[in-house]
Amino acid sequence: MISVPTLAAALETDILGISWALIVYQMAGIGLGVVCGRLGDIYGHHKMYGFGMAVLALGSLLCALSQDVFQLILFRFVQGVGGAMVQSSGRTLGFRAMPAGSEGKAQGLMAMSHQFGFFVGPPLGGLIIDWIHWRGIFFLLFVPSLIGIALCYVTGRAVQTSRARPQSIDYRGALLFLGLTILVTLLLDQKIAEVVGSGSQVLLGLAFLGALWGFISHEKKIQSPMIDLSFFRFLPLASARSVYFCAVSRRA
Repeated sequence: MISVPTLAAALETDILGISWALIVYQMAGIGLGVVCGRLGDIYGHHKMYGFGMAVLALGSLLCALSQDVFQLILFRFVQGVGGAMVQSSGRTLGFRAMPAGSEGKAQGLMAMSHQFGFFVGPPLGGLIIDWIHWRGIFFLLFVPSLIGIALCYVTGRAVQTSRARPQSIDYRGALLFLGLTILVTLLLDQKIAEVVGSGSQVLLGLAFLGALWGFISHEKKIQSPMIDLSFFRFLPLASARSVYFCAVSRRA
């Protein structure tokens, strides 16, 4: 976030254009995270992690070489695809690396590392911009990704992988969910609402409802859905139970 004004000035665009370079990375993680995790279950999380590192390295290098905001947005999406692969398999590998009974400790270490990155990221990014260049942010992401690829290659020889069994993957559901994420972002962004006008906002709302209906209908019919909708049947019951127990405890 600290590099947004600098990127906007360097690529001769506004904050809205650069903000999409940030948003598409998250969209890739939201829309493809479940699919990448499923692919890791089938073909091995170690392979998926190493391949994700390769895609992340490629995306970082392309982002550093971007000449305009459209290239940056496109390459940030590529980077986000690699990030989805790494994040979906990274936690699974982290749990497997810990001794049995240390799952809570593994979760705590990963959460601590994640929050530490958010803590040191903004000041470190500011120093890189001041001392090097805004492209240096992406070049410095490229180097650790190469190290990750090398480590995956070295440790991969000791990992026993089983033959992949043919299983279905809900690619269509992932694409629909990604479309829903994009439509929600367009609907909630006030700057975009000012640009497109109220009439287009209504069309976006209708498109969102249509995509939501298509997603739910598709997930109900497919054998291996991206999201098991039966889970949401228990939410009203769980909420009612929570309200009941709170009321009983207060009376007591």
